[in-house]
Amino acid sequence: MLEEKDKPGAVAVGTRTMQEGGALGAWSREQVELFCVVRDFRICRFLLPSLPFSLPYFLSSFLPLFFTLPVSHHTKSSVCFTDILFSPPPSLLPFLPSHLPRSLPQDNLMMVEINSSEDWIVMDFTFPTKSVSEDEDFSFASSALRGAAGEQDKEERKAGVTGLEAIFQLVHLIMTDFKWENDALQRAKKLYAQGHDMTVNSLEGAGAEEISKSMWDGDLRFLSIAREDIEDLTLEDVKGAVTAQMTTDSTEVSIVGDFEGEEVEGLALKYLGSIPESKRKEGAGGRDGGGKEMIMPLPTAVTDPSKRFMQVHLPDSNPRAFVYVSGRTPNRWGYMPVSSVVGATGEREGEGPRRLVDYLASVAPDADEAAKVRRHQAGFPFASLLLIQEIMNRRLFSNIREKKQLTYDANFRWHPYDLYEGGWYSVQIAASPESAAQVLYACLETFEELKTDSPISHDNLDSAKKVIVNKHNNEAQLNRYWTDLMSGIQLDALPVKDINFVRDFLPLVQSITVKDLQLVLGTIELDESKICTCLAISETTGSMGGPGGMEEGMEGGAPMPQHIKPGGGYSSTIPLAAEMGR
Repeated sequence: MLEEKDKPGAVAVGTRTMQEGGALGAWSREQVELFCVVRDFRICRFLLPSLPFSLPYFLSSFLPLFFTLPVSHHTKSSVCFTDILFSPPPSLLPFLPSHLPRSLPQDNLMMVEINSSEDWIVMDFTFPTKSVSEDEDFSFASSALRGAAGEQDKEERKAGVTGLEAIFQLVHLIMTDFKWENDALQRAKKLYAQGHDMTVNSLEGAGAEEISKSMWDGDLRFLSIAREDIEDLTLEDVKGAVTAQMTTDSTEVSIVGDFEGEEVEGLALKYLGSIPESKRKEGAGGRDGGGKEMIMPLPTAVTDPSKRFMQVHLPDSNPRAFVYVSGRTPNRWGYMPVSSVVGATGEREGEGPRRLVDYLASVAPDADEAAKVRRHQAGFPFASLLLIQEIMNRRLFSNIREKKQLTYDANFRWHPYDLYEGGWYSVQIAASPESAAQVLYACLETFEELKTDSPISHDNLDSAKKVIVNKHNNEAQLNRYWTDLMSGIQLDALPVKDINFVRDFLPLVQSITVKDLQLVLGTIELDESKICTCLAISETTGSMGGPGGMEEGMEGGAPMPQHIKPGGGYSSTIPLAAEMGR
């Protein structure tokens, strides 16, 4: 069973339940945690399993192991919490000799993070490659996998378990004998409920949530999970939603680090090859209900202008505001959203170009051979949109901060999807309540100039290339970055991604031209008639029409539209452009 439409959040809460739990086979959660943090009965670092954490990379001997699983098209993004360091919980102390230290070097730690996004379920493991125990009992492998306990294999078992083998053992049990516990579900529910409350009750979160509602026309896949939806989920709901996707035919393993290839192949055959075969049900999550390609359509764009321009007012401790602007883009592999333009003729209909490469061929049929080859590469959409992201950030900073001196921070971020037709961008700008409207207009002005009076220049492109190349070279020292690059190469769900994406990434970035980016820019929604905007403004500076209110910072002194956040009881939106006579 995949996540049903009437069970929103089942996959997200289910993966959080796995993170909160951890009992495997005959072993309790405490025993599994102890196995992951103990070497020769010494405690290293203990990360409280109720909070996800950013994975540190301590030594080159650490390996991240990435599992990538396609996710149902009704899945929400996980809530992100802070990285926190803890001592062993009291429940583990009885297992430990009293004379042992409670905190030892970090390089003994095996860490597991299970998470979900709109596209994937990801199991991320970081671990040492050296032996984690010389005790023959420190093994989570079943007796069938370890072999009989006779004299013939005693020497082999005495050799100890390496971190590499230990992780394969854990993965085998997660895939075959994970124990779903109700108390873990309750903790996961509590965390998601708290996360939802934090979102809708904070100025930043409320603005982001409202513009997401506008962008996706209220589609629950792209919003935080409401409390009532969380409470309705049962253990069977979340278990069924997650296990339906954790099948052998849709699972990929990427592993990076200092190891011998033959050793990994042997362990993969032993522990992963022994997982019983399973298949996703027919057409699960696929395009038009079938086929291996799992590219799913995004929600239809909002057409009512009154729903695309809004304002959020919340009580806040400081007088401040946030400006949000969002629009659609192609996705990471060049799949176009339904509302992307085809050219001068208007919006893309069902028969219009589905891929960026086809759009470029239609608007630039006279391109030279080198340009055609470059634009046909799988990584071209990703590299092009990364460069545009850097150029946008520089332009916004230059116009809004340096030229107009309206704010100290402006951030343009591209959000690519893998399995959806299209992606989106978001602009978040911190401002004062009095300058929020001017900041919004300055952002729209920057967009307009980029398409008309001040197009992308060679200097813009060269600067952006330096940023992308330097970032790639710096992150190439991290195992995690390489697993990110490799993830998806083996999946049928991403037929356009192959090893060339990794091998040719830097040469491709260096080869992209100003003309390429100008054409790609035509597929990004920047027009005021297509974008969604939101002003999130604190209520500490008086009413809209009174002294110190918003009128002083608006063109013509016209009243701003008002939108009281759900919970306040009112919902009223008016198009900003129409109301202010622009």
